[in-house]
Amino acid sequence: MKSRKKLAAIFMAACCLTSLVVFPSFAEEEAVTIEYENLRELLLAGNQSLKDSTDTYYTNIENYQNLIAAMTDERDFMKLKAKQYEDDDETSSQYSQNAANLTSSISQLTKQLGRATSTSGFLSTDKTIDSYVMSAQTVMNSYNQMLLNYNAEVKTAAAAEATYHTAMLQYSSGAATEADLNNALNSMIQEQNQLESYRIQVESLKNSLLTMLGIDTGTEVVIGTIPDPDIEAIESIDLAADLEKAVGNDSSVQSARHTNAYTASDRSTKAHKEAVAEGTVRADLTDSYEQLMASLKEYEAACDAYTAAQITYESLQRQKSAGMLTEAEYLTGEAEWLTAVANKETAAMDLSQAYDSYQWEVKGV
Repeated sequence: MKSRKKLAAIFMAACCLTSLVVFPSFAEEEAVTIEYENLRELLLAGNQSLKDSTDTYYTNIENYQNLIAAMTDERDFMKLKAKQYEDDDETSSQYSQNAANLTSSISQLTKQLGRATSTSGFLSTDKTIDSYVMSAQTVMNSYNQMLLNYNAEVKTAAAAEATYHTAMLQYSSGAATEADLNNALNSMIQEQNQLESYRIQVESLKNSLLTMLGIDTGTEVVIGTIPDPDIEAIESIDLAADLEKAVGNDSSVQSARHTNAYTASDRSTKAHKEAVAEGTVRADLTDSYEQLMASLKEYEAACDAYTAAQITYESLQRQKSAGMLTEAEYLTGEAEWLTAVANKETAAMDLSQAYDSYQWEVKGV
């Protein structure tokens, strides 16, 4: 009897945790709308660093340092969560992928900063703005992915709670052991903890995006979705042509090419610096292209899994209509379906992110 009371107390505490997981509902007519396509416009209108920039060397450097620091904090938190959930492959993978996306943007920003400091100059206003747009795109992408996973986890947590209720009834009637009840309870608490983790991450990414755009974090906003990946554009990429464009757009290559060389030694040094700069650009873009192709394959695999899950879900619906399922069974199946949807959409956003990253590198960002 004491054991049952203890389990009931833990269940009540877990239910209290669930009740805390609530997102505010925004009144769309009063909210600021953030769309992927208007990030540049919003940045120029609201980001104080861009609005007040005097295009001095030190202002330019400080802007990049601040942007890198903000992105790094978000990336490190993602890595921490990936390690925390290392026993849950799917969850850990989600955090790791978002950390990788942020790392890619950080790497490009760091290269831009290095180019600015090495040439004792500052990057053009256009490239600085492009860097901010790239960063905002990355954060918005991560936000949408985490929100998608949060919504799927709501159903998973609900299914785990329903399963626990069933286990309690079975335990009361002697049809389940205390170990069965404990397992159901632990599973429920684990899913509720995961739900809260996603909620915190969604809120953090939202605030990061708003701060970047110069929008007060208390402002009601509607954040749009990420456009579907342009498969036709991705498959028609001409890597050789893009390599030449990237070399021509790179500030380090341009700096090396425009260095004065009056002696044979100067010319030799100039040629060496230019060759190194060009080689770095080509290697980096080739690596981005390979990552893009890997993301394309992952997206295609996720689409196949989604198609299979859709068939299973349709069968689930028929079984529900026929009264062949318990609430717990139906919620579990629905959660699996939503997870498949989330995986497909996440893969789509990862592919869009990889394509955008590739395009920014071609442009020299």
